[in-house]
Amino acid sequence: MGGTRNQFQGEASSGFLNPAAIGAGSLPVLYADYFTTGGVSGFTGAAEINPFSRLNLSFMGRRSEGGVAVYGMGIAGQLLSGAPDTYLNIGGAARLVNGLEKGQERCAVCGENGGSGAETGAFSAGVIFRPFPSFSLRYIGEWALDSGYHQLFEGSDYHRVGISFYFLPGLMISLEREFREELTLDHFGFNLRTGLPLEIMTGYSNGSVSGGVRLAWKAIRASAVFSQDEGDGIRTRVSMEFSPELDGRRVE
Repeated sequence: MGGTRNQFQGEASSGFLNPAAIGAGSLPVLYADYFTTGGVSGFTGAAEINPFSRLNLSFMGRRSEGGVAVYGMGIAGQLLSGAPDTYLNIGGAARLVNGLEKGQERCAVCGENGGSGAETGAFSAGVIFRPFPSFSLRYIGEWALDSGYHQLFEGSDYHRVGISFYFLPGLMISLEREFREELTLDHFGFNLRTGLPLEIMTGYSNGSVSGGVRLAWKAIRASAVFSQDEGDGIRTRVSMEFSPELDGRRVE
């Protein structure tokens, strides 16, 4: 869903935003990106494997300036599948965050005298249900292990529900509503595949406009995404994904 928290789905890293997306493929996937946000840059690496029929595993690592590192593992399965493009996927993921910044004596997320063991984390669960080829329903919930996670990512536990509509080959429109403590956010996403091996992605989320392009060539897919940061800043993410399945894999 372009512009939402599960930004520009179909990439391997999106499984940690809605874990049910991990169950979208049946062949291995390798993913890497470089991002900048709020004046901080970093790298992400992720991989998906399919050790059993209808069951996928995903692993992710992310490192940003200041020494903040995120490690994650997710699992998802396809409970039901029927006609082409109809299915029910469920999944879960866990993330461990080390928030100790280099050169500081205090933990950046817990406010205590820190060592390398100052950590926090969160877990999430998600569902994607596509009863008909023309639309899908989805849910994701995230729960932090402690308040340090919320301080680091400036948020709170949340629940999100959404619906995506598929018009013609390659056109998808998504709507989502997110529920946080005393706060409700709406998200909108638009994905369009052109006649070329090119996909255009736009979105609107909590007052922030985003956009990007994704180029697919054989087993490789490359993306460039831009969105508004706080104030007048710009978030950027450049990514590359490899999988033998990408030629036939539809963006979710």
